[in-house]
Amino acid sequence: MPEPFWSETINVFALGLIDSGNRKSSTVKAMTGPLIDLQYQLQQQARPAINAARARKRALEDVAKAAANELRKHPENQEDIQRAEQANFAATTFPVPELPLLIVNDATPEALGMRLAEQDERLAVFDAGGGGLITMMGGQYGNRPNLDLLLKAHDGDPTTIVRVKNEEPQALVSPQLTIGMLTQSEVLRQVMGVESAFDRGLLARFLISAPLDPLGQRKSRAAPVPTEVQSAYAALLSSFVNALWARVDPHVMQIDPEAVAMLLDFHDEIEPRLAKDGDLRPLGGFAGKLVGSSSWPGTPSSTTAT
Repeated sequence: MPEPFWSETINVFALGLIDSGNRKSSTVKAMTGPLIDLQYQLQQQARPAINAARARKRALEDVAKAAANELRKHPENQEDIQRAEQANFAATTFPVPELPLLIVNDATPEALGMRLAEQDERLAVFDAGGGGLITMMGGQYGNRPNLDLLLKAHDGDPTTIVRVKNEEPQALVSPQLTIGMLTQSEVLRQVMGVESAFDRGLLARFLISAPLDPLGQRKSRAAPVPTEVQSAYAALLSSFVNALWARVDPHVMQIDPEAVAMLLDFHDEIEPRLAKDGDLRPLGGFAGKLVGSSSWPGTPSSTTAT
């Protein structure tokens, strides 16, 4: 039974399955095109500040280098030692902002963790190939899979990453990751073969859709998506990004009592079917997460949007 303090993040892991030749790439391009445009705009806006920060860091590095050279001449001089230490600290700790990223296509667990750390712990992965999903699991080239980041970033749970070998781990307080893949069913079979992907609940976090194959029935003169629909879709995505991009704290949304009642009714409908003799029992964790997955963008108390 959902408690009053129950909340859900709105991160979605979605996997669409359809055979080759069904224009997956063009579909993903149409869906993510406005986000790519927004990402470019954010990057152009950020470049002057990034370039200025890089120039300042180079200047500090030059000062540190000069101080180190001076210290070599007088290694026992306390003033030179202090000056070199201060200059080195100023150069190494001076922050240079990263270019804003909304979307990546493919990344290892280590690279994905770095991107999340650089982007205020918010990122999306959209891809029409699906190979990136195996890469994100760390399951390529015979490597032992690393599922921790995907599991944590779906729910916004804290975790740690190591950017470079022998470097101290960096904490991620509440990583937020959204995944949208449109690929062939073979990729799902590969994911199912990744060690612990099923047992640890990673597959249960995905909403999976397998529409009917339209090959052989497609129309050569199908009407395009109306311009006004494309414009409205782009404007909606733009409003989301512009409203949330500058936020640091999570945005909490509450749903109305009618929606709460509908969700609780759905919970009461599903729960008996999860029993040992229930028809949803064989679906395991996926069915157990069904109510929670259905609750966004609202929950009985709140939904966290980042």
